[in-house]
Amino acid sequence: MFGGIADYDGQTQGPENLPVKTDVNYFGTREDIDLGWRISQQKVSMEPFFGFGARWWLRDLEDSMTIDRAGMPVEVNGYTEDWRSFYLRLGGRLDVAVTDDWRIFTEGGAKYPFYTENTVEILGRDITIKPDGSWSAFAEAGARYKKLKFSTFYEGFRYNQSPGVLVGTNQFFQPVSKSDIFGFRVGWAFR
Repeated sequence: MFGGIADYDGQTQGPENLPVKTDVNYFGTREDIDLGWRISQQKVSMEPFFGFGARWWLRDLEDSMTIDRAGMPVEVNGYTEDWRSFYLRLGGRLDVAVTDDWRIFTEGGAKYPFYTENTVEILGRDITIKPDGSWSAFAEAGARYKKLKFSTFYEGFRYNQSPGVLVGTNQFFQPVSKSDIFGFRVGWAFR
């Protein structure tokens, strides 16, 4: 599970897409399943892998103000987006035993979201927009003391513009979007 608050620098919902800056609250979960083969020699092991992942999150944009095309202030109502994404992962891991109790590790690679949907309520009805995925990177580096893990991570997501969805006389779409997430993890290793 994950959550947090980030700066949003994007656009309002149509029919007029205006630039807006606000805070956005995130809450979600991520599951990855990888298959790899470990190559070990003394205290060092390498593991190329491939896998699949699923990520679900809510993105809640807060109310804000912006300037319309005539230069007048406009109030912007926030809204919540419900995202689901399934992706392919390709990468590698490196693990080094420093002592009997301490290990350092790193992992990195690329992922491709092959199916993504974003559902949001617009004009009183839920619409689902399906942006096309694009390759992005992920990385993690840290240390492990016995079973306790500490690490820093980066996770990127890239999406191309979605096909439009017609609601009444208005067409809505997810513009080209990117997400760069940096953070810290504390966890428990089962192996």
